[in-house]
Amino acid sequence: MPKKILIVEDDKHFSGYLTELLSEYEIQTAVDGIYGLKIGKIQKPDLIIIDLGLPRMSGEEMMERLREDEVLKEVPIVLVSGGFLKKYEGEVVQDYAANAVFSKPFDVGLFKDKISSLLASR
Repeated sequence: MPKKILIVEDDKHFSGYLTELLSEYEIQTAVDGIYGLKIGKIQKPDLIIIDLGLPRMSGEEMMERLREDEVLKEVPIVLVSGGFLKKYEGEVVQDYAANAVFSKPFDVGLFKDKISSLLASR
């Protein structure tokens, strides 16, 4: 059974791109942080990819809520956002409670390797 990934991204084109890029996994998508939390609690994904600039609930607030949730607090989070996070590419960033951070556009090979690595550790 393939690992489950939840992609929380408000840009439909980028969400579709990530879905294709990670097609070997079972993908669920959400367009905002509120819906993302609901899907996360129902689906219990193995990894969550979150855009920082989400409507209705920011990616940062969503991550805080995930880290407080008894069921989801250990799920790896990959933060994907604008270029201001470029200096943290692929690293764990404590300030964001993320296991890895990638700036758009990102290195596809590094991104896929990090996703595989995080999923293998579960």
